[in-house]
Amino acid sequence: MPAGAVVGLVGPNGSGKSTLLGVVAGLVRADAGTALVAGRTVGTIEAARSLALVPDDPSGLDELTVHEHTALLHALHRAEGAEGRRSELAEAFELAPLLDRSLGALSRGQRRRAALAAAFALDVPLLLVDEATTTLDQTGVAALCDAIADATARGAGVLLATHDREFVSAVCDTVLDLRAGVIVAGLQLSFGQQAKELDDPVAV
Repeated sequence: MPAGAVVGLVGPNGSGKSTLLGVVAGLVRADAGTALVAGRTVGTIEAARSLALVPDDPSGLDELTVHEHTALLHALHRAEGAEGRRSELAEAFELAPLLDRSLGALSRGQRRRAALAAAFALDVPLLLVDEATTTLDQTGVAALCDAIADATARGAGVLLATHDREFVSAVCDTVLDLRAGVIVAGLQLSFGQQAKELDDPVAV
């Protein structure tokens, strides 16, 4: 997918959306083929530092505070100079009152907002978001839309999975329909124009 693009994965439960994100993130071994992120083979440290993943249900490291979790993620990515963007996203996702609370004490929606803010504050070529709008209220969805717009303006690509068709229409350039692990259809979206069916959606 090209830099600055937003590609949405849609399809029924079990269609392979999360698995595909896992393959790109280097967490799931592909049966065949090769996946590259910014020219780097997935599963390598270089590829891992070229992307950020927001899973369906952010969990683990529950003893860390929101601030500590963000700091750890950015240290692993060797991110520098992102303090301003971190503060902006913390405000946008309404995290200021939660920064000193442990992740384990937060609701699922609060953990998701924390994970989104931490990921989108990174200056990486690719952002992966599973079940993009799950557990988010209207304010959270609006903050995510703004974060995606800011990321793509910097040249980052966003690959997301969702069941929210309205959200897909609002933020995606391309939509791929998965069924049983196979891309069966694709649409190219253009604001204010009719969606165009892709002749070869696998080539996206």
